Amino acid sequence: MEEVLAQQVAWNSSKTQVGLLERAVENATGCSEELAGLNQDLAEAYKRMSRLYDVFRAKKDALGVDGRLSLQKLTGSRYLQLRMNARALKKRIRERLRQRKFERERFERAYRNSTNGMSNTLIQYY
Repeated sequence: MEEVLAQQVAWNSSKTQVGLLERAVENATGCSEELAGLNQDLAEAYKRMSRLYDVFRAKKDALGVDGRLSLQKLTGSRYLQLRMNARALKKRIRERLRQRKFERERFERAYRNSTNGMSNTLIQYY
């Protein structure tokens, strides 16, 4: 049942993203390359939204009668909505921290390599 709720949240966020892209396309006054890029992003967002909806419907249809009733009760629960939003936020924060960690490691490695390269060239000249 948690999977169904997670899929519903993902589908709703995908719908929101599609809406934002549609407004961006409507308000686009720039060059045709920018408009083409926005249209491509919009098409990809539509595909993603469609796939998420199909998965959501399949998981929802797989539930029994009791599962559907429980899902309906849980969907109206404000506590559960806040909990799911907090969980999604926590996942995004963790993912972003993980990405930054790897970026920092690359910078440190590049800095070490550049300083090691400088010391090696100084030794060769003396």
